[in-house]
Amino acid sequence: MGKGRNIINTKIVFFGTPDYVVPILEALHKNFRFKDGSQIIAAVITQAPKPAGRKGELAYSAVDKWAY
Repeated sequence: MGKGRNIINTKIVFFGTPDYVVPILEALHKNFRFKDGSQIIAAVITQAPKPAGRKGELAYSAVDKWAY
């Protein structure tokens, strides 16, 4: 089935926006799965992109970029 730990009945809804939480999210994604191999991360919640710069182009958070 691959490496990682098996967790029986736990789904995670991850809340975070700062850059420093991406390694945590990545570790959860790579190392924890259900016995059938499916992911334990059910959803990722982060702040909406904000206008930035003179043109007001949307700036996405590191978590937003990772999730897509």
